[in-house]
Amino acid sequence: MKKYISFIMAVILCLVFSGCDENMNVEEVEKDIYVESPEKFVDEYIMEKYGFCPEIKTAQRVTSNQGLFPVKRDTSYVLVKCSDGEREFDVLANTYSAENIRCSDNYQKEQIKNDFKNWFTSELPDLKEISIIGTGNTYYSNFYTEYYDGENLFNFMNGFGFRIYAFYVNHDFSDESQFSFLEKMNKADICYGCMFISCYSDEDVEKVKNETFPNEYEAVHYAPYIEEYSYIFRNSATERKPEYHKLNIHEGDGFLYSVMDDVCLYCHENSDKYLLNTKQSFSHDSFDSEHKLVSPVWNVSREGRFQNLRIYIPVDKIDYNYEPTLIYSGSYPHTYELIGEYTDPRMPESSFIKNSSYISIIGDYAVFDINSYDTIIDDASFKIGIFKD
Repeated sequence: MKKYISFIMAVILCLVFSGCDENMNVEEVEKDIYVESPEKFVDEYIMEKYGFCPEIKTAQRVTSNQGLFPVKRDTSYVLVKCSDGEREFDVLANTYSAENIRCSDNYQKEQIKNDFKNWFTSELPDLKEISIIGTGNTYYSNFYTEYYDGENLFNFMNGFGFRIYAFYVNHDFSDESQFSFLEKMNKADICYGCMFISCYSDEDVEKVKNETFPNEYEAVHYAPYIEEYSYIFRNSATERKPEYHKLNIHEGDGFLYSVMDDVCLYCHENSDKYLLNTKQSFSHDSFDSEHKLVSPVWNVSREGRFQNLRIYIPVDKIDYNYEPTLIYSGSYPHTYELIGEYTDPRMPESSFIKNSSYISIIGDYAVFDINSYDTIIDDASFKIGIFKD
């Protein structure tokens, strides 16, 4: 009986895998007519919109890796690289319906972006730098279906979305009335996430102006460079009031620190009273760690209580050549080779070690957090340092 069942299973497996091979062969020889002959829909689209016939360079099917079990799959989109003879641009075609191929392009993206940037800048006196990331109204960012004639910018951008980062030096964002100009974008149903950021100096602006924060609370990692900021968000369903954050930073003996609120760990607006007493030492005493010490050790004490603490240690104090890597696109780099460690503040006479999260590398600083549950006691004393994992 067992031999009979084994034979049946072997036959079934052979049929299944032979069927898969047969299907795969069919897919390999099947041609994608939209990739093979993009001129059939691109030429007419560009001629009607801009009045010239483009030179087609390449065409490829757009793929996606989304899903519970990410597998590379073809989408209904074809990306066609073109040229007008002087500059290159892209056409994105949705080929879901052969009778109604819908196209968009990024031929005018610089003109649209610059016109919007010029308007935004004119509303912001004392602005140092601005970064605008357009999402457009299509599958890809900065692709547009309609023709922009250089007039009526806000009518053209109706329904679009943008991320905007405006940088200042020593600017107070606590007064919400200075953001009233955004009402013009609201009336045009433009979606946006705006961060108005005030740095300590022009040099600090240069260090952070190219950052794209994954969300509004990530700016706290940059507290050595950012003094305060205000975040304003709007989409078709939600319009939030400005969220004002003051990132108080303090000096320890050779490092910086900030005290943070519970909500998403942004810095406390009134943290001037939360000062630590710190003393730098190169001793490993009372730090019974299994890891190699690669920084000074600091003895830290505090009067009173607070919940969250973020430590910023200058990277030139770390005696190890680490390799920072991005944890995901658009985020700040981490290093998984180093960890921040501290003794348990609830047991000041003990050398019990607590590991923080792995270290973020933010400009000139290695940044890590001390667990909030360990800092809610009064009059705590503990030690901190950086170790090689």
